[in-house]
Amino acid sequence: MYYNYNSSWHNMCMTWKSISYTLTVTKSGSGTVTSSPTGMSCGSTVSSYDIYTSVTLTATADAGYTFSNWTGCDSLNGAQCTVTMFSNKSVTAVFTNICTVTSSAGVGGTISPSIQTTSCGNTAAFTVTPNTGYTASVNSTCGGYLSGSTFTTGTLTSDCAVSATFTQSTSKLPPTISEDVKSRDITSTSAVVTGKVNPKNSLTTVYALYGTDMGSLISKSSQTTLTGVGQQEVSFTLESLSPNTTYYFKLAAENASGKVESKVFSLTTPKD
Repeated sequence: MYYNYNSSWHNMCMTWKSISYTLTVTKSGSGTVTSSPTGMSCGSTVSSYDIYTSVTLTATADAGYTFSNWTGCDSLNGAQCTVTMFSNKSVTAVFTNICTVTSSAGVGGTISPSIQTTSCGNTAAFTVTPNTGYTASVNSTCGGYLSGSTFTTGTLTSDCAVSATFTQSTSKLPPTISEDVKSRDITSTSAVVTGKVNPKNSLTTVYALYGTDMGSLISKSSQTTLTGVGQQEVSFTLESLSPNTTYYFKLAAENASGKVESKVFSLTTPKD
């Protein structure tokens, strides 16, 4: 505050000067900062505001970068920083590089997601799922390790790629039979039995056993052979049945590692 006093006129003239403070904004990385009220669009900029002015700064990352954080703000709301000018203020907007990781998978399994983006300096995680009868291994241009079904990259410094490879297991297992064994196309003299069998990557012989005595299923259908992995549909015709008779049946599957049988089911043939 200034004043001048004129003794002749007995007038006091007073001149007021407003108080202002400086706001210094620095950025780390590549991006822009704008202010409201206007005053800056900056990399490193100093601007002056009247005392008690509330200034909102908004950070926007350039292509290939992402906004990380603010420092020095009175309050935060995402990429916005607010300061009240009751003193000189200094804030920093931090932008970080974006690293992109792409993934691919060979035959025998999957890896997901197909792409991940994150700030450089972080790691990225992928889910690796081998098909039944396969084991997984992962190659990566950004390092990392596979633990269970999760592959985690090393610390990312640039874009990189992750590739999952699946190898068919050489261990031999006995086959399995699903529980949904069914009968259909039942006539007075024949019926069809269906089911699903997993040969577990071994040459497997599958057939149906049937008879009228639940404890002694001595009749045997024709047989089929399977190989590979995964559930495979099978069907067999039960022949030479008698009319109006209850028959019991089950599926049997065997390979070099063992033999398994399904539960026993029943059907009744109609009268002639």
